[in-house]
Amino acid sequence: MPNKAIHFLEHLDRRWVFLLMAVAVIMPIIFQVIFPEQATDLVQVIYDRIEEMPKGSKILLAFDYDPGSEPELQPMATGVTRHCSEKGHKLYFLALWPVGPAMIENTINEVIKISATKVLEEVAALVGEHPKTLKDVDKKVADEGLASLSDDEKKILNLLHLSFLVAKEMGGLDPEAIESDVEIDASRIEAGIREIEGKILSDQALMDLKINLELKVENRSHREMKYGVDYVNLGFKPGNEGVIKVIITDLKKLYTTDHYGTNIDDIEMTRGISSIQDMDLILNISAGYPGTKEWVQYAAEPYNVPIASGCTGVQAPLLYPYIPEPLFGLMGGVKGAAEFEAALRIGYPKFDDDRLNKGVQRMGPQMVAHLAILLLIVLGNITYFATRKTKRGQGT
Repeated sequence: MPNKAIHFLEHLDRRWVFLLMAVAVIMPIIFQVIFPEQATDLVQVIYDRIEEMPKGSKILLAFDYDPGSEPELQPMATGVTRHCSEKGHKLYFLALWPVGPAMIENTINEVIKISATKVLEEVAALVGEHPKTLKDVDKKVADEGLASLSDDEKKILNLLHLSFLVAKEMGGLDPEAIESDVEIDASRIEAGIREIEGKILSDQALMDLKINLELKVENRSHREMKYGVDYVNLGFKPGNEGVIKVIITDLKKLYTTDHYGTNIDDIEMTRGISSIQDMDLILNISAGYPGTKEWVQYAAEPYNVPIASGCTGVQAPLLYPYIPEPLFGLMGGVKGAAEFEAALRIGYPKFDDDRLNKGVQRMGPQMVAHLAILLLIVLGNITYFATRKTKRGQGT
């Protein structure tokens, strides 16, 4: 390497390094760089186990993470829930972390049902309106009547109802957001939308909206899943591993109600469950303590309950000693999530869409950033050895 280049690298301002890393992360996001993924054995075995289990198998989904690790772990939670839903398994959600129920709700809304709020956000973003604006207008007409609205507010109300009309046609909408009782007419709504000055929706824009909503519908199971029959959210209980020690022998000693306060004896799918030993599989998504290690030590190992895990990248090496028994599979970090999505895309072609696979999306920036780091390491070593050789030649 020429001496000028060595001198340049030796005295390079570290801020250029920071800039390079920022570009390495931002550019793949902007240009949606996607790299092909293939499931490794540790991830493929999880997919295979879920796939081979008979329909109606009981699966415990323990979500032990919070918003801080959600970008890394949510793609795993979404992926395994999607797969279990497709196979028709019975899903039992619970959490040992206080904010775990929120992570469970996010997953249920993403995979099992379409939230009315999600549809509202989709439509609002399309025309540049804030979702709260649409809700405020809807509440006004519910409280004061249609006559109280200005012309602009009537157009906004039409926009709100259009979103629910489109979603209703596709099925699966959880219709909790419309408060007003105004008759919904498709032609009137579409005409009203196109009258919004400066925010005219073209046919292509309406088609884009429909495609986005169709993706949400396809993201659900092919069958309708009913709460209490196909899935249940048991929520959070304090106590860390103490919770596991109790429910592994007596679930109802701690869980007398579900997350919403319904007695679990009144819920069809929990009525006959006495303990976690009744589960056919435990899938734990873990960001730390309490998490996979505790589920292995106090449930899987002593009571021979099969368990697999998805965890943060930094936590994965700590779990390797438990592989292959009692921990038969492990998804580590965003890479593990992307690999599971790759397996799911092969098995279920309808999920072969990058927009549905957040793990695959997030591997792009991570891969480019890692390559940039490797490049910097190589250049740093070349500079170091070249500089040392020069100093030796000068007798210093």
